[in-house]
Amino acid sequence: MRFTSLTLAILFMATAADASGPVYYSTPFVDRVSLADVMAGDFPDRISRYDRFFPLITYLHLTGQYTAEHDALFSLNPLKIERPYKLELAFWESIREENYDRPQEFSTWKLVSRLVDEGWLIIKRRVNFIENCQPHAFKTAQETFLDRRAKYGSGSAELSRWIEAQLKVFTLCYRDLGINLGSVVPEEPDSAWSPLQQHDRRYQIAAANFYAGRYLEAASLFEEISRNTDSPWQGISRYLIGRSLVREATVNENEPDRHFRLALNIYRKM
Repeated sequence: MRFTSLTLAILFMATAADASGPVYYSTPFVDRVSLADVMAGDFPDRISRYDRFFPLITYLHLTGQYTAEHDALFSLNPLKIERPYKLELAFWESIREENYDRPQEFSTWKLVSRLVDEGWLIIKRRVNFIENCQPHAFKTAQETFLDRRAKYGSGSAELSRWIEAQLKVFTLCYRDLGINLGSVVPEEPDSAWSPLQQHDRRYQIAAANFYAGRYLEAASLFEEISRNTDSPWQGISRYLIGRSLVREATVNENEPDRHFRLALNIYRKM
């Protein structure tokens, strides 16, 4: 089996412990890890319980369930090898060819502030940063730009319309949630546009609501797109319904158990 640097970093080898005690595993970090500790969320300092992959892969190794399929799933892909910010830069460089620029104040991170009722008439303001627009969003945007430029032609009204709407979408990556969304969310598609232009615009509107923090509205819009077999965004919209619900649970902290369960059901169906 071929192991990548990621999986090798946490490949565990069984070593003998005393006969009555738990089975421990030695790691490249020279840490001792038991399955009971992992199940309790107690990881060595170098394996954060909040990491996206290490706890899962650790568990799979400790229970003997790690397979070649997992190895392929967790392999380093081009997005991980390439610095993520290069994906963002590639998009800005592409639209610059059409005389559009990156906003000077642009950021992929957003400050989220919300009031929290602590009970007993105590209300606190909770503030945190979220990476609102992630690398894959720019990768998708650039690929779409290149495809639409090939279809519509450089300098065309159709291409300019798509770019201007996409810039509105990305404006919401960093803008405060209290802004007037009516001036930022792209307008509804015109019935005179081609079907592809209409599909693109509906997806951009859904994405704008997502980045604005209106996650339930975004989930509803993505769900509508996912039922349209003619839309090129049907497949990814199914996934984004779940992502919207997860953010409603984690960012908006609205009924976390319910929205996590709904998201999980969507992922299972996929």
